[in-house]
Amino acid sequence: PETLEFSQRSGWDPPLTRSAADQFHFTASTVEPTEAMRFVTVLMPYREGEEDDLLPVQLVEAEGGVAATVGDHLVLIKDPGAEAVRAGDKISTDAAAVMPLE
Repeated sequence: PETLEFSQRSGWDPPLTRSAADQFHFTASTVEPTEAMRFVTVLMPYREGEEDDLLPVQLVEAEGGVAATVGDHLVLIKDPGAEAVRAGDKISTDAAAVMPLE
């Protein structure tokens, strides 16, 4: 998105006094002040050389929330205060739901 700035870093702040695995931090922030913004993040860890095994992800138009397909499943996330989230003929009243695409 044109209205976001991204940064990534590793390490600990403040530095640790004991030994621990490294941590990675990703930040997305708006360029201009804004009252609210929604982010949908799909994390799919993989090993080098396995990039072709990643599931396809597609944002789907939805009412009352956010929807996305991840592989052959539909993920629905309901807006706070909404009675339900609907994407096509799929509907959920749960805060978040995952269902097969059929």
